[in-house]
Amino acid sequence: CVVRQQNSRTKPNSLTPVDQAGIMIDGGRSLSVDDVAALSGAGDRFQSTTGNAGNLGYVTGAVWLRFSLRNSAAGSRRLLLQVGEPRLDDIRFYAPRRGGGWSVAQGGDRTPFVAHTYPYRKPIFPVTLAAHSSATYYLRIVSQSAIPLPLRLFSPEYLATRVSPKDVLVAMIYGVIGVMALYNLVLFFGLRERSYFWY
Repeated sequence: CVVRQQNSRTKPNSLTPVDQAGIMIDGGRSLSVDDVAALSGAGDRFQSTTGNAGNLGYVTGAVWLRFSLRNSAAGSRRLLLQVGEPRLDDIRFYAPRRGGGWSVAQGGDRTPFVAHTYPYRKPIFPVTLAAHSSATYYLRIVSQSAIPLPLRLFSPEYLATRVSPKDVLVAMIYGVIGVMALYNLVLFFGLRERSYFWY
């Protein structure tokens, strides 16, 4: 997928599907990202697909996705990668580090919301591409539910336009719950009254 420089005539908030990706199923859920990255070449077990390949159905193993991005612009680009739907259990996004190794970001409904890399109801991971550079990324998905497979790239500005009143309402509800939980913890420790803890 080529990330091009946007000009004044293009929409800066456009959403772009990841058009090419490789997919592999790790039935034993035992492979690390280094194991998977080493499979490139003659022993490559990845099958070519599109990043908008629909629904993979129920998969008992770990689903690995591999895709590459290239920035043809003269400046660095900061993008957001949206993966699947909120109901996915465990998502791990591996981005290559400049000095070697991988940076890992986690998402999914088994990851506490405060630990999400990006505070949004759908799994989103930030991607930074240096000028005139390319990089290969990996995703590992494990879920007991069906695994949808839309991979989409967009700008942070686009996400700001997509925040709906429903998102704001949900955020307010969780905020009230958090404040009440903190308030009752203060009462519990201050009064030593066990009922405040269970409340």
